[in-house]
Amino acid sequence: TVHAEHGYEAALGAALGDDLSVASDTAAPMHWDVLPPYDVAQPLPTGAPPLSQFVRGPAALDRRLGQIGVVDAANGKRLQAELKPGQRLVSREGALWRWDGYTTVADAPTSAARRLEQRNRLDDIEGQLQGARERGNAARSHFEGLRLAAEEATSNEQRQRNLLREAQTEYNTIGESLT
Repeated sequence: TVHAEHGYEAALGAALGDDLSVASDTAAPMHWDVLPPYDVAQPLPTGAPPLSQFVRGPAALDRRLGQIGVVDAANGKRLQAELKPGQRLVSREGALWRWDGYTTVADAPTSAARRLEQRNRLDDIEGQLQGARERGNAARSHFEGLRLAAEEATSNEQRQRNLLREAQTEYNTIGESLT
């Protein structure tokens, strides 16, 4: 599974598109193979940190993610001419500039970016749900403790009332015997 930091989903979607759904299981008909790192990786343009700094995924994507730079949308076109064969630049908004001149504007969101955003949102919701469950369990436990304490207090009050009645009866009996 590939996971992008919040705010980098569109960049990852633009960079890899449908390749994100390709398996890393080598038994699959379409898959990513794990290749060794480059002996000497081509440097990305200055000011374009690799997308791999913002994305976690299988080792099979390391080479690819290391050759995709993240830039501000304003700098993408200018830095595109500095790209080496195979390299790409993406903006956080989802614009893409490839070494061969291919360009995609950020207004063309990919289905992969939407899936990544939805996955991150689902992760957030699951985290909130887990927190709500924990708070609910704590509240239930607290309620149960208070309920038991109330039952005990009611039972204790009943015992005390019975003792009081018995004492009053005994007092009245003693008072009558003295008269």
